[in-house]
Amino acid sequence: MKKKSVVVLLIFAFVLSACDISNESMSDSTEISSSRDITKSISNRTSDKSDKKSLIVYFSIPETLNADAVSGASQAEEDGQNLGNVQFVAEKIQSEVKGDILRLEVEEPYPKDYDETVDRAREEERNNTLPRLATVIPDLNQYEVIYIGYPVWNMTVPSPIRTFLSQSNIENKRVALFATHAGYGLGNSDERIEELIPNNTFTDVLDIEDNEVNDSNGTIKNWITASNLLE
Repeated sequence: MKKKSVVVLLIFAFVLSACDISNESMSDSTEISSSRDITKSISNRTSDKSDKKSLIVYFSIPETLNADAVSGASQAEEDGQNLGNVQFVAEKIQSEVKGDILRLEVEEPYPKDYDETVDRAREEERNNTLPRLATVIPDLNQYEVIYIGYPVWNMTVPSPIRTFLSQSNIENKRVALFATHAGYGLGNSDERIEELIPNNTFTDVLDIEDNEVNDSNGTIKNWITASNLLE
């Protein structure tokens, strides 16, 4: 029995390793963040060619999490900087579609200690807890396409994404999901999101394994093209 429990915990830890870890500062003024002026932040991040019809929303585990305790596969590298996998993919999508980008942050940050973060994620899932967001959500009526990115936690969608969906009243949009994971796949994450915001049109999901993120540029471009997301 003890051996079985250890195996289960190891599997969960491996799945949670798909969380995003970034050593970058969260002070990037080009992202929409919790208490900044929304209009100014969006303007800084959006290409001059953008008609502001697309929004890329993503959740990434805070950079303060002890990266040494988590598999290095949960980090991607861009121009010498370590980025969380979902952040890396989100920024690649943004560069292709020229939309706005919004990073979700929670009011109560996840612990720096890895084991404590695992415990909290499990408790939130078990109790269906919706953590409060520190991020200010802009008016979504201006967007036709909404991209939603997340790491697969415990074979499902992270609680902060569920909070965002519960607060956003997303309807009659094209929704494009993208996710990273440690090799176990999407679990039921995409199904749960579709259940939470059913009155939308969903594209095929872009799911990328952690160890393939650094070389995923072609995969991302092909997904955007195949899903007709530029039309």
